[in-house]
Amino acid sequence: MENYNQHMIDQLVKVIPHDVLQKLQQLSAQDFNAVLHSVKQQNPTEKQLDQTPAGKDDNVTDKDNATNFKCRTCGKKYARKDNLIRHQQNHSNINYECEHCGFTTKRKDVLTKHMKRKHDVKKNVQKEDDVQPPRKRQRIEDVDQLPEERVRNAREKRSLTTTALNDGVENIQLQPSNNEERYDLMLFFKEKQVDIAQILEDRLLKNNIKFYMSVHVRMIKYSPDGKYDEAEPHFNSKVSTILQSGASEIPHELNKGFQKVFISFEEFIKNGSGWQLEEVLQLDLCVTKYKPLKGGSYLELPTSLKRSNCILNIQNLDNKCFLWTVLSSMHNFQRNPENVENYVPFVNSVNMTGIEYPTPLSQISQFEKQNNTISVNIFGYEEGEIYPLYITKKTFCHHVNMLYFKENNKSHYMLINNFNRFLSRTKKHREEHFFCYLCLQGFTDKCKLERHKADCGKFDFQKIYTSQGGEVLEFKEYAKTARIPFVIYADFECLTRKVDTCHPNPNMSSTTTYQQMEPYSFGYQRVSIDKRYDKPPVIYRGPDVVENFIRHLLEEEKEIRDILSRIEPMIITEYDKLDYKYAKKCYVCKKAFSSKNYKVKNTIT
Repeated sequence: MENYNQHMIDQLVKVIPHDVLQKLQQLSAQDFNAVLHSVKQQNPTEKQLDQTPAGKDDNVTDKDNATNFKCRTCGKKYARKDNLIRHQQNHSNINYECEHCGFTTKRKDVLTKHMKRKHDVKKNVQKEDDVQPPRKRQRIEDVDQLPEERVRNAREKRSLTTTALNDGVENIQLQPSNNEERYDLMLFFKEKQVDIAQILEDRLLKNNIKFYMSVHVRMIKYSPDGKYDEAEPHFNSKVSTILQSGASEIPHELNKGFQKVFISFEEFIKNGSGWQLEEVLQLDLCVTKYKPLKGGSYLELPTSLKRSNCILNIQNLDNKCFLWTVLSSMHNFQRNPENVENYVPFVNSVNMTGIEYPTPLSQISQFEKQNNTISVNIFGYEEGEIYPLYITKKTFCHHVNMLYFKENNKSHYMLINNFNRFLSRTKKHREEHFFCYLCLQGFTDKCKLERHKADCGKFDFQKIYTSQGGEVLEFKEYAKTARIPFVIYADFECLTRKVDTCHPNPNMSSTTTYQQMEPYSFGYQRVSIDKRYDKPPVIYRGPDVVENFIRHLLEEEKEIRDILSRIEPMIITEYDKLDYKYAKKCYVCKKAFSSKNYKVKNTIT
């Protein structure tokens, strides 16, 4: 009690004027204790607050339940813990002063915003009594003299980097720089976007890249009894591809990645019901080198492909085989069609702006957008196998089918003059076949192909692989084919009630709960493979719906266990005896009986 009285005296010294405090000092010990007792009623200790049963205080309203965090100094309440921590800075003895205009505040974030808005200055703010001497800034010329790892850290402002596969894959960890970034995911992304863009630009100077981001956060969920649960989920973006010629796409790809992370973050909060962001732990940026497939100069066709007489191989010495192949499909020459000089006058008839040479597969879609009247399909060839690499989604255009051939680290595009003849080499029968671009399935009737396209078009392109002789796909989960003796089907009905809440801080990212699902009835029915044990539907409407539902399920469990514990006599008919005697295979696994796989009697009642 003495410790508590001393605590209350300290509080009185802070909040009571000096003249009133002098009058209190003139009171007798009994009168002074009475004053402390009255203050105690309005300022309970943390221990007393923890011992107060939830829902038992008549003075607590629904609005108070939404404000679970209370300031011990002034009694102000908040719905979130981080708002309370920010408020408590107002009661501290630490002051932050603006060096430009003399503005003072007790909150560091307020001074930071003041300097940004009034003086257009962005810098770290230090306490008045905690000023450290400025560090000596190292010159850029001296950075090259540091070890390689320190150079990367100095330029990219990251905490840790790990590499794998001969530096082909790199994982970069970025952590919050201050408390504002640590407790606000949107602000964290905004501040780190410049650093991430600089890292990606540096990687693009050497190679094409693929990257994705993974954000690691700590989430917290409070329960009405004062307890809380914690979780540390990861929210990932999709993998993005950026070529060296597309460095301007970095901001767009970063925005797409951030949007994907925010969508996953909101879904986690929505599905978890009550989760709040406690802090941002780190962001992992995974970058890998990307070497796209490209077509280059002339390559000799294999003998097996030459015999098909349906491939035109342009004999070019440059890396523009994609351009020459497109032009050869648009202009037919009877004499020397493989001579590249025939197509030079038509170079300006197609738009190749921004297209690289040799042309990678990733730029085929860009070529189609720039040339609305042309569509392209690309097929690969390797060890006698033909498979799709890129299938267009455009229709009613001048269509070009190309073969991508690779040999000894060199690659080349060729024109497929007759697609059906080209793939007929995969069939044993010599009759004409019509092939699907998406799955390379062949049909002897063109009408069958059109009906097949209606279903095949719902999926992405793929190569169908059929099992060879000796390969067997066998089902072994026979226990899952047996019928379950008892099944309970249940359903709840709920009411949507509004929830009292406070206005969120517009400067902070937050989630506002505005409604709650409250069950008011349920129904269920027990079904059995033995009709004797079926039960009619059970309907309940009233208070404590969930508790009553659990109670009914426990009663059903007890009754079902009693039924399953009874040993029923096996009734075998004459038909069963004949079936058992002459049966050669098991009706479950369909395997023949043998000395190891012997018969047993099993009758289902």
